[in-house]
Amino acid sequence: MEHATKVGIKGNYYDISIREVISNIAFTIVYNPLTITDIDQADEWVTSSANGKCIHKISAIEHDTRKNTRRIFLKE
Repeated sequence: MEHATKVGIKGNYYDISIREVISNIAFTIVYNPLTITDIDQADEWVTSSANGKCIHKISAIEHDTRKNTRRIFLKE
């Protein structure tokens, strides 16, 4: 199923790419630093599909050693 994933930062939503699914609440993401300058301020995780939109709160963001990459952890 096709779906789009975005992060919300202060009410604005930005596209990101999932590099790795760690678990059902943890993901490694890649973002574009030209459009997202404050990724560490992200507070919402949004997925959209044919079934609708689902919004989750982000509990933690960790730096990754790879450039423009972060680990996102969602609240359960």
